[in-house]
Amino acid sequence: MTPTQWKDICPYPFDKLVNKLPIAFDTETAGYTKDTNLVVYYSWCSDDTGCGAASTLTKEGMRFFKALCSSDRPKVCHNLKADLNFCKYTGIDLLGPYHDTRLMLALVDEYSVQQVLRDVEEQFLGRKRPNGKRIADWRRKCNSTIPHLYIPQELIHEDATQDAQATWDLFKLFALKLKELGIVSLYQQEVQVELVYWEMHRRGQLIDKERVDRVILELDEPLEELKRQIQEVFGDINPNSAIQLREALLKAGVPLHKLTKVDAEDEEDGKVGNLATDKRALVEFTALPGIPALLGYKRLVQAQRMLRQYQTRADKDNLLHTEFNQLTLPGRTSSSNPCLMNIPKSAAKVKDVEVGELMLGDLKIAQFCSEKVAVVREVFISRPGSLLVSQDFKQGEYRVFTHYTNSPRLINFLQDPKADFHHMIGTTVLGDKYDDTYRNLIKILNFGRMYGMGDRAVADLLRPYIANPEQFINIVDQRLPEMKEFQSRILYEVTNSGYVRDVFGRYYRLDHKRPYTAIAHICAGTLANVKKRSLVRINRILGGDGRKSPHDPRTTRSGLQIDVHDDLIPEIYPEDAHLLFKVRDAMIDCPELQVPMATDISVGTSLGKMQKFNTLEEAVNFVANWKDPRLAA
Repeated sequence: MTPTQWKDICPYPFDKLVNKLPIAFDTETAGYTKDTNLVVYYSWCSDDTGCGAASTLTKEGMRFFKALCSSDRPKVCHNLKADLNFCKYTGIDLLGPYHDTRLMLALVDEYSVQQVLRDVEEQFLGRKRPNGKRIADWRRKCNSTIPHLYIPQELIHEDATQDAQATWDLFKLFALKLKELGIVSLYQQEVQVELVYWEMHRRGQLIDKERVDRVILELDEPLEELKRQIQEVFGDINPNSAIQLREALLKAGVPLHKLTKVDAEDEEDGKVGNLATDKRALVEFTALPGIPALLGYKRLVQAQRMLRQYQTRADKDNLLHTEFNQLTLPGRTSSSNPCLMNIPKSAAKVKDVEVGELMLGDLKIAQFCSEKVAVVREVFISRPGSLLVSQDFKQGEYRVFTHYTNSPRLINFLQDPKADFHHMIGTTVLGDKYDDTYRNLIKILNFGRMYGMGDRAVADLLRPYIANPEQFINIVDQRLPEMKEFQSRILYEVTNSGYVRDVFGRYYRLDHKRPYTAIAHICAGTLANVKKRSLVRINRILGGDGRKSPHDPRTTRSGLQIDVHDDLIPEIYPEDAHLLFKVRDAMIDCPELQVPMATDISVGTSLGKMQKFNTLEEAVNFVANWKDPRLAA
């Protein structure tokens, strides 16, 4: 098969590039790997230019491609980060302003499962492409890593032109819907966040690969200990085998449920209809012997797999270039290649064991796993000469939750930035009887209320730690009815109106099968919006407000590194220490909420060995006078 001989098929509207009107833009690359993601074909569409497409492999096609990318016309893409990357790999900067129809879709219809352009086109425009199968057949026939260099030009030209037409029509449709919903400014923020994530992806996060290797080995011993505990209960089984595990659990009388389509992705032989043995399936049985050890084992195995991903994903400079994704249900950010969302939050203390670990159902095992998994944080390090600075939203979702309760006593208590939500609830319910022995019970109950769990589900989580959880729940509801009333109010609103809205105007629509998810979504989604706005502000503070494009050189060496949990972690060099005051102000400035946001600050060369400071002034002084011993070495 010989490569396609490219030619100029349609006229190039150079004269239209002086306009400031949006124009749809789409790219086709030679292949599907980073090395072959070079633009070989591209397309455009707008009301004044009409639709067209061309190859970058002709002289005139490349000339127009460069002119289009560098023009001041706002570019409308269906996957902005992908097109930015593809152009960059080709040696061309795609200049803004920008739009992204996928981000529009996430705000217009967050439950849409379609993200591929032709599928969204069919769903929202009612158009089905007749040539899709022909292109797929050609790609298979090519049997090449660069199939688009062999596809007949008339075929790729037709498809590329249709891509641009679909992107343009979706843009106009979604723009009207965003205006009708009153969330244009929220969408504009999402675009800015996408650009920040693109910069963070390109900057990369430094890891200590030698420490990665050691931590993987260090996890072997605790895994063997948990495996021993599992086998004491279930016999000589391999806990990594879903098949053996199923047989052992059924023999022990554990009533497993069948895998759903979502569950199946987590299983070794994850087929819909098989019996589930993942964490979500087993967490309700933590009162049974052996289950806490099994869940703990799965937690440590997950940590080892995560570390091995870091090994394979790091580049030659030991940098991880994770991909951040906003297209999740409540608008929270996820990450992939590798995923950073499973980084543990902090080193373990009994009172600070996370709810996720408490769900293992045994405090001793929960603490054991927390301590072992916490070392994963140590592999993330700052570049020599700089420090990682964590400004963590202090109990951010609970502060958002308190806002939506409209409870004067809870709101007044949290006016103090140092106030502890769980301590507040504990003392309100138990008075002088409250001490740290009750903290984990209160944390589980608070988590359940904020995430829309019913009394039975919360009781199941509490049962391994307390003899009569139902009685404890009743006492809390009697003395603190605001939390249950919040749940009832949100459920009533979403089932009657079909949606609830947060303080930023974002819609959380009714899930008919699981209406209670609206409770979790409005809390998690609101904090996500607070965090995203902070992300954009911090990037401007550290990069300089004068930058017109994400391609422009940064005005500081410092920059955002990690977005995980409630934490935004920049890498700060001593000369930029004074900017941390602005960073803190950018994060806590949230007039939409009745409860002030608060942050905790810690600093270190490793995410696992961060020094916590009582005041921001102390932290700034420490960073400003930092002398990195790694540079001396």
